[in-house]
Amino acid sequence: MNEDIYLENKLVKLEPLQAKHFDDLTLISSEHPDLLQYSPSLFGTEEKLKPYIKNGVEQRKLGNRYPLVIYDKSNERFIGSSS
Repeated sequence: MNEDIYLENKLVKLEPLQAKHFDDLTLISSEHPDLLQYSPSLFGTEEKLKPYIKNGVEQRKLGNRYPLVIYDKSNERFIGSSS
C-alpha cells in the first residue's frame, strides 16, 4: 500500500508506524514494563523494538499489515500502537 492512512478525531490521531517513532515507543515501554505481558509481539526493549518497527514498515509496504501509532492529543504524546 502506497498511500498513508491517518485516522483522527478530537481525542486521538492514528498515523502509520515509522522509524521516527522509535524514541516515543521506547519511552512508553520503559514507563510501562508490563504493558506487553500478554502480547504476541514482545517489543518492550530497544533491541526488540527496532526489528518490530522495521518489520511493521515492510509489512505495510507489502500490504500484509497496517501498523499505526496512537497519539493522545490532550496529553500531546504518543501512547501506543495498533495494527
